Amino acid sequence: MISPSPFSAARQQSHPFLIFCLVFSLFIGGRWLIESGTLSDICDEIFYSPAQSAANHSLQQHKSTIAGIAKSKKQEASSSVPQKKVQYLSYRGIAITAIRGDNGYIYRASQYGVSDLSLRSAHLKLNSILFRQTTGIQNSAVENMYADADADRDGYLIWLEIKAFQRMLRNRFKYLTNSLAIRPDEFMARGGGDCEDWALMTSGLLRYWGWTSYVACFYPPGGGEGHAICVVRWQEKPGGFGYYYMDGAVTQDGAPIERGYYVPIDYEVVGGSSKAMEEDWQLEHFYTPEKIYGNKM
Repeated sequence: MISPSPFSAARQQSHPFLIFCLVFSLFIGGRWLIESGTLSDICDEIFYSPAQSAANHSLQQHKSTIAGIAKSKKQEASSSVPQKKVQYLSYRGIAITAIRGDNGYIYRASQYGVSDLSLRSAHLKLNSILFRQTTGIQNSAVENMYADADADRDGYLIWLEIKAFQRMLRNRFKYLTNSLAIRPDEFMARGGGDCEDWALMTSGLLRYWGWTSYVACFYPPGGGEGHAICVVRWQEKPGGFGYYYMDGAVTQDGAPIERGYYVPIDYEVVGGSSKAMEEDWQLEHFYTPEKIYGNKM
């Protein structure tokens, strides 16, 4: 019997350790082959044709290129400052500059010192400034009521909103007899007024929104007490409304009335007359609304 040499014995005793090292090396090597794509390349060479292998390699390069572009654009977007965009708008003949910044637009009407993040709010600020200049009235309750007539909150007034406003007046205020024409703020404070006061209240709404309006007085053919209503100019023949076409007319204070179609507003009736006057009554006088505040009518 041959006795094992000390070297042979050592090799036999270390055999399990060598097996562990071999398995561990295969694990690490295999993982590297998979993660690095080398195994995939080897498989391509073995199982795919040269054309397929080239196509796959090209696709991989294409994906890497796209990823690089996306990463580059992302870095560029994060580091660049957004460019401001300027738009030029007009409201009631007033130039408004809309400047787009990081948080949306800023609307500026430099002529009147107006600046706001909302275009509607900018419109309302301009309305208030011009209304105060035109009428001499500075009353937040009146301005808020006129601003609220913009039911869809788009910063403009339309016929449907005028109709709704007139119905609201009819429901909230009363016919109250007095001897003097009163301003819209006085009309609200008193809870109503007579015909010329209603006409002035409606005219105030229209002038607040930049519409051209007057107080018109009608009288019966045989003379007698008349009736006052509001008339508002429209740039074209109004469909569905009664109107008066004016050309060369002047107000009682001598101011020329702009030629055009004028739609009557009589209490809650828009585009017609109420029962306060008959159909054969004649239009005799026009008044600039602000000129008759406090006058005997």
